[in-house]
Amino acid sequence: MENLSIGILTWKRLDILRQTLISYRDNGLLDLSDDITIFFQEMGDEEVALAKEFNIKYIGDKDNVGIKEAYKALVNKAKHPYFMFLENDWYLIEKSDVVRRRIEAGISILESGKADVVRYRHRIRPGYPCGIVRRNRRRPELTPKDDLAFVPSTTDIPEKIFDEISATEIQGEKYYFVGAKNTYWTNNPCLFKTDFVREIMDKEVKTLNPDRLIKKYNVPFKKISLEGDLGRYWKTTDHVTALSPGLFMHLDYIDDFKKHIKLPEIFLRILCWFIPNAKYRKYLRGKYSRV
Repeated sequence: MENLSIGILTWKRLDILRQTLISYRDNGLLDLSDDITIFFQEMGDEEVALAKEFNIKYIGDKDNVGIKEAYKALVNKAKHPYFMFLENDWYLIEKSDVVRRRIEAGISILESGKADVVRYRHRIRPGYPCGIVRRNRRRPELTPKDDLAFVPSTTDIPEKIFDEISATEIQGEKYYFVGAKNTYWTNNPCLFKTDFVREIMDKEVKTLNPDRLIKKYNVPFKKISLEGDLGRYWKTTDHVTALSPGLFMHLDYIDDFKKHIKLPEIFLRILCWFIPNAKYRKYLRGKYSRV
Protein backbone atom coordinates (compact mmCIF):
# COMPACT_ATOMS: atom_id res chain seq x y z
CA MET A 1 0.00 0.00 0.00
CA GLU A 2 1.45 3.34 -1.02
CA ASN A 3 -0.75 5.32 1.37
CA LEU A 4 0.02 3.64 4.72
CA SER A 5 2.64 4.50 7.36
CA ILE A 6 3.15 2.32 10.45
CA GLY A 7 4.67 3.42 13.76
CA ILE A 8 5.74 0.96 16.45
CA LEU A 9 6.51 2.14 19.99
CA THR A 10 8.68 0.01 22.27
CA TRP A 11 10.49 0.20 25.59
CA LYS A 12 12.69 -2.71 26.63
CA ARG A 13 10.98 -6.15 26.26
CA LEU A 14 13.06 -6.99 23.18
CA ASP A 15 12.04 -10.65 23.49
CA ILE A 16 8.39 -9.67 23.03
CA LEU A 17 9.23 -7.21 20.26
CA ARG A 18 11.13 -9.86 18.30
CA GLN A 19 8.18 -12.26 18.36
CA THR A 20 5.83 -9.44 17.41
CA LEU A 21 7.96 -8.43 14.43
CA ILE A 22 8.14 -12.06 13.31
CA SER A 23 4.34 -12.15 13.30
CA TYR A 24 4.27 -8.94 11.21
CA ARG A 25 6.75 -10.39 8.74
CA ASP A 26 5.13 -13.82 8.47
CA ASN A 27 1.61 -12.43 8.07
CA GLY A 28 2.44 -9.83 5.46
CA LEU A 29 2.16 -6.59 7.43
CA LEU A 30 5.74 -5.54 6.73
CA ASP A 31 5.00 -5.89 3.00
CA LEU A 32 2.03 -3.50 3.13
CA SER A 33 4.04 -0.34 3.77
CA ASP A 34 7.35 1.16 2.69
CA ASP A 35 7.22 3.52 5.67
CA ILE A 36 7.53 1.57 8.93
CA THR A 37 9.36 3.11 11.88
CA ILE A 38 10.13 1.87 15.40
CA PHE A 39 10.60 4.34 18.24
CA PHE A 40 12.92 2.95 20.93
CA GLN A 41 12.71 4.37 24.44
CA GLU A 42 16.18 4.21 26.03
CA MET A 43 17.65 3.15 22.70
CA GLY A 44 20.90 1.15 22.76
CA ASP A 45 22.93 -1.16 20.54
CA GLU A 46 20.58 -4.14 21.03
CA GLU A 47 17.59 -2.11 19.88
CA VAL A 48 19.40 -0.84 16.79
CA ALA A 49 20.55 -4.37 15.91
CA LEU A 50 16.99 -5.70 16.15
CA ALA A 51 15.61 -2.99 13.85
CA LYS A 52 18.36 -3.70 11.31
CA GLU A 53 17.64 -7.43 11.50
CA PHE A 54 14.10 -6.78 10.25
CA ASN A 55 15.17 -3.97 7.91
CA ILE A 56 12.90 -1.46 9.68
CA LYS A 57 13.66 2.23 10.12
CA TYR A 58 14.17 3.37 13.70
CA ILE A 59 14.29 6.49 15.81
CA GLY A 60 14.48 6.88 19.56
CA ASP A 61 15.90 8.54 22.62
CA LYS A 62 18.49 7.59 25.23
CA ASP A 63 15.82 8.32 27.89
CA ASN A 64 12.21 7.26 28.34
CA VAL A 65 10.41 10.34 26.99
CA GLY A 66 6.90 8.99 27.62
CA ILE A 67 4.23 7.66 25.31
CA LYS A 68 2.97 11.00 23.99
CA GLU A 69 6.34 12.36 22.85
CA ALA A 70 7.26 9.05 21.24
CA TYR A 71 3.83 8.77 19.58
CA LYS A 72 4.19 12.33 18.33
CA ALA A 73 7.64 11.61 16.89
CA LEU A 74 6.33 8.57 15.00
CA VAL A 75 3.37 10.49 13.57
CA ASN A 76 5.54 13.42 12.51
CA LYS A 77 7.89 10.96 10.81
CA ALA A 78 5.06 9.40 8.78
CA LYS A 79 5.07 10.29 5.09
CA HIS A 80 1.77 8.74 3.96
CA PRO A 81 -1.83 9.96 4.48
CA TYR A 82 -2.84 7.03 6.74
CA PHE A 83 -1.10 6.04 9.96
CA MET A 84 -1.33 2.86 12.04
CA PHE A 85 -0.03 2.92 15.61
CA LEU A 86 1.29 -0.27 17.26
CA GLU A 87 3.31 -1.20 20.35
CA ASN A 88 5.78 -3.98 21.00
CA ASP A 89 3.22 -6.38 22.49
CA TRP A 90 0.57 -6.34 19.76
CA TYR A 91 0.92 -9.73 18.09
CA LEU A 92 -0.59 -10.20 14.61
CA ILE A 93 -2.79 -13.33 14.51
CA GLU A 94 -4.47 -13.12 11.09
CA LYS A 95 -3.06 -14.23 7.74
CA SER A 96 -1.85 -11.85 5.05
CA ASP A 97 -5.03 -11.87 2.92
CA VAL A 98 -7.15 -10.96 5.96
CA VAL A 99 -4.64 -8.32 7.06
CA ARG A 100 -4.76 -6.60 3.69
CA ARG A 101 -8.54 -6.80 3.42
CA ARG A 102 -9.22 -5.36 6.86
CA ILE A 103 -6.71 -2.54 6.54
CA GLU A 104 -8.11 -1.62 3.13
CA ALA A 105 -11.60 -1.63 4.67
CA GLY A 106 -10.35 0.67 7.44
CA ILE A 107 -8.88 3.11 4.94
CA SER A 108 -12.16 3.17 3.02
CA ILE A 109 -14.02 3.97 6.26
CA LEU A 110 -11.70 6.90 6.99
CA GLU A 111 -11.89 8.11 3.39
CA SER A 112 -15.68 8.12 3.51
CA GLY A 113 -15.74 10.11 6.75
CA LYS A 114 -17.82 7.47 8.55
CA ALA A 115 -15.27 7.37 11.37
CA ASP A 116 -12.15 9.18 12.59
CA VAL A 117 -10.34 6.12 13.91
CA VAL A 118 -10.51 2.37 13.23
CA ARG A 119 -9.58 0.00 16.05
CA TYR A 120 -7.80 -3.29 15.31
CA ARG A 121 -7.63 -5.18 18.62
CA HIS A 122 -8.95 -8.64 17.78
CA ARG A 123 -12.62 -9.07 18.55
CA ILE A 124 -12.52 -12.79 19.36
CA ARG A 125 -8.99 -13.06 20.79
CA PRO A 126 -8.23 -9.67 22.38
CA GLY A 127 -5.54 -11.11 24.64
CA TYR A 128 -4.87 -10.46 28.28
CA PRO A 129 -5.52 -8.23 30.15
CA CYS A 130 -9.03 -7.43 28.95
CA GLY A 131 -11.13 -7.47 32.09
CA ILE A 132 -14.15 -5.72 30.57
CA VAL A 133 -14.63 -8.63 28.16
CA ARG A 134 -14.21 -11.25 30.88
CA ARG A 135 -16.61 -9.51 33.26
CA ASN A 136 -19.37 -8.87 30.72
CA ARG A 137 -19.19 -11.90 28.47
CA ARG A 138 -22.32 -13.42 29.95
CA ARG A 139 -24.15 -10.11 30.51
CA PRO A 140 -23.00 -7.66 27.81
CA GLU A 141 -25.91 -5.36 28.65
CA LEU A 142 -24.14 -4.54 31.94
CA THR A 143 -21.24 -2.87 30.11
CA PRO A 144 -20.96 0.79 31.20
CA LYS A 145 -22.21 3.10 28.45
CA ASP A 146 -19.15 5.33 28.71
CA ASP A 147 -16.99 2.59 27.14
CA LEU A 148 -18.79 0.34 24.65
CA ALA A 149 -15.78 -0.46 22.47
CA PHE A 150 -15.50 -4.06 23.67
CA VAL A 151 -19.18 -4.97 23.54
CA PRO A 152 -18.71 -6.65 20.11
CA SER A 153 -16.25 -9.00 21.85
CA THR A 154 -18.99 -10.19 24.20
CA THR A 155 -21.97 -10.58 21.82
CA ASP A 156 -22.80 -10.95 18.13
CA ILE A 157 -25.63 -8.41 18.36
CA PRO A 158 -24.18 -5.34 20.13
CA GLU A 159 -26.27 -2.97 17.99
CA LYS A 160 -29.45 -4.59 19.32
CA ILE A 161 -28.35 -4.23 22.92
CA PHE A 162 -27.13 -0.63 22.74
CA ASP A 163 -28.71 2.06 20.56
CA GLU A 164 -25.37 3.89 20.73
CA ILE A 165 -23.76 1.21 18.52
CA SER A 166 -24.48 0.99 14.79
CA ALA A 167 -23.40 -1.78 12.41
CA THR A 168 -22.34 -1.88 8.77
CA GLU A 169 -21.25 -4.85 6.68
CA ILE A 170 -18.04 -4.26 4.70
CA GLN A 171 -16.58 -6.97 2.47
CA GLY A 172 -18.69 -9.58 4.23
CA GLU A 173 -17.66 -8.60 7.78
CA LYS A 174 -19.41 -6.59 10.49
CA TYR A 175 -17.94 -3.22 11.49
CA TYR A 176 -19.42 -1.32 14.41
CA PHE A 177 -19.48 2.44 14.99
CA VAL A 178 -19.55 4.24 18.34
CA GLY A 179 -19.44 7.95 19.20
CA ALA A 180 -16.85 9.56 21.47
CA LYS A 181 -19.28 9.86 24.37
CA ASN A 182 -19.36 6.06 24.48
CA THR A 183 -15.68 5.32 23.89
CA TYR A 184 -12.29 6.49 25.08
CA TRP A 185 -9.00 7.27 23.38
CA THR A 186 -6.87 4.12 23.33
CA ASN A 187 -3.23 3.14 22.72
CA ASN A 188 -4.48 -0.15 21.28
CA PRO A 189 -3.79 -0.74 17.55
CA CYS A 190 -5.57 1.98 15.59
CA LEU A 191 -5.65 3.43 12.08
CA PHE A 192 -6.08 7.18 11.48
CA LYS A 193 -5.69 9.81 8.86
CA THR A 194 -2.18 11.04 9.57
CA ASP A 195 -3.17 14.72 9.70
CA PHE A 196 -5.97 13.92 12.14
CA VAL A 197 -3.75 12.12 14.65
CA ARG A 198 -1.08 14.84 14.32
CA GLU A 199 -3.64 17.36 15.49
CA ILE A 200 -4.52 15.10 18.43
CA MET A 201 -0.87 14.78 19.44
CA ASP A 202 -0.45 18.56 19.34
CA LYS A 203 -3.21 19.13 21.89
CA GLU A 204 -2.12 20.42 25.27
CA VAL A 205 -3.84 18.00 27.63
CA LYS A 206 -3.00 18.19 31.32
CA THR A 207 -1.46 15.09 32.88
CA LEU A 208 -2.71 14.22 36.36
CA ASN A 209 0.12 13.87 38.90
CA PRO A 210 2.85 14.22 36.25
CA ASP A 211 5.70 14.12 38.79
CA ARG A 212 4.64 10.89 40.47
CA LEU A 213 7.23 8.17 39.92
CA ILE A 214 6.19 4.56 39.34
CA LYS A 215 8.28 1.48 38.67
CA LYS A 216 8.12 -0.82 35.66
CA TYR A 217 10.75 -3.47 34.88
CA ASN A 218 12.44 -2.19 38.09
CA VAL A 219 13.02 1.22 36.50
CA PRO A 220 11.46 4.37 38.05
CA PHE A 221 9.85 6.80 35.60
CA LYS A 222 7.18 9.48 35.42
CA LYS A 223 3.76 8.14 34.56
CA ILE A 224 2.60 10.05 31.50
CA SER A 225 -0.73 8.37 30.78
CA LEU A 226 -1.72 9.19 27.22
CA GLU A 227 -4.86 7.06 27.41
CA GLY A 228 -6.00 8.69 30.65
CA ASP A 229 -5.16 12.23 29.60
CA LEU A 230 -6.63 12.07 26.10
CA GLY A 231 -9.56 10.02 27.36
CA ARG A 232 -10.96 13.08 29.10
CA TYR A 233 -10.44 15.22 26.00
CA TRP A 234 -11.93 12.57 23.69
CA LYS A 235 -15.25 12.65 25.54
CA THR A 236 -15.69 16.32 24.66
CA THR A 237 -15.55 15.69 20.90
CA ASP A 238 -17.94 14.29 18.31
CA HIS A 239 -15.37 11.86 16.89
CA VAL A 240 -16.54 8.41 15.79
CA THR A 241 -14.69 5.13 16.37
CA ALA A 242 -15.04 2.18 14.00
CA LEU A 243 -14.56 -1.26 15.56
CA SER A 244 -13.15 -3.73 13.04
CA PRO A 245 -13.09 -7.53 13.50
CA GLY A 246 -9.47 -6.91 14.47
CA LEU A 247 -6.00 -8.20 13.69
CA PHE A 248 -3.89 -8.00 16.85
CA MET A 249 -3.86 -9.86 20.16
CA HIS A 250 -2.27 -8.33 23.25
CA LEU A 251 0.64 -10.23 24.79
CA ASP A 252 1.47 -9.72 28.43
CA TYR A 253 4.17 -12.35 28.88
CA ILE A 254 6.75 -14.08 26.72
CA ASP A 255 5.10 -17.32 27.91
CA ASP A 256 2.22 -16.41 25.60
CA PHE A 257 4.27 -18.00 22.82
CA LYS A 258 4.36 -21.38 24.58
CA LYS A 259 1.54 -23.88 24.33
CA HIS A 260 -0.15 -24.50 27.66
CA ILE A 261 -3.55 -25.67 28.80
CA LYS A 262 -6.37 -23.10 28.82
CA LEU A 263 -8.69 -23.33 31.82
CA PRO A 264 -12.31 -22.18 32.31
CA GLU A 265 -12.63 -18.77 33.89
CA ILE A 266 -14.72 -20.06 36.79
CA PHE A 267 -11.99 -22.55 37.71
CA LEU A 268 -9.36 -19.82 37.61
CA ARG A 269 -11.47 -17.59 39.84
CA ILE A 270 -11.83 -20.32 42.44
CA LEU A 271 -8.12 -21.10 42.24
CA CYS A 272 -7.21 -17.44 42.68
CA TRP A 273 -9.25 -17.23 45.89
CA PHE A 274 -6.53 -19.31 47.54
CA ILE A 275 -3.59 -17.29 46.19
CA PRO A 276 -2.80 -14.18 48.29
CA ASN A 277 -0.21 -12.74 45.88
CA ALA A 278 -2.05 -10.41 43.45
CA LYS A 279 0.84 -10.41 40.97
CA TYR A 280 0.82 -14.21 40.76
CA ARG A 281 -2.97 -14.25 40.39
CA LYS A 282 -2.61 -11.93 37.39
CA TYR A 283 0.12 -14.15 35.95
CA LEU A 284 -2.02 -17.30 36.25
CA ARG A 285 -5.01 -15.68 34.59
CA GLY A 286 -2.87 -14.25 31.81
CA LYS A 287 -1.22 -17.61 31.14
CA TYR A 288 -4.16 -20.00 31.43
CA SER A 289 -7.32 -18.01 30.69
CA ARG A 290 -9.29 -18.87 27.57
CA VAL A 291 -10.12 -15.17 27.07
